[in-house]
Amino acid sequence: MEMTIENQKKVVGLVNDLIEKSWESETFKKEFMSSPVAVIERVTGQKVNLPANTKVIVEDQSDDNYIYLNIPQKIDITNFELSDEQLEVVAGGEIAVTATVAVIGGLAILGAGIYVGTQMK
Repeated sequence: MEMTIENQKKVVGLVNDLIEKSWESETFKKEFMSSPVAVIERVTGQKVNLPANTKVIVEDQSDDNYIYLNIPQKIDITNFELSDEQLEVVAGGEIAVTATVAVIGGLAILGAGIYVGTQMK
């Protein structure tokens, strides 16, 4: 799947739906954690095509007695290319920089990101 802005919005929406369903149903959460690809395929009605040897890991991070930090995959930008849609947005000057601060148990956690594309609603 090409990561167009529209596809990015769909993925974010799907992830939000899966999180909400996990909050609402302990049974759904357990199934999602044990078989994430099967659950995603059932919810979307579409086959998930992952590269060979790629695994999806779902962890329950809802216990407020713990603070979870995720070390994301390092992105190789040497071969990074923007789609035509993203190039048009950049040429038009629409780049959103976001920053989020969460205070959990007295610890401030800062998350930041750069979004190239149209404003998400």
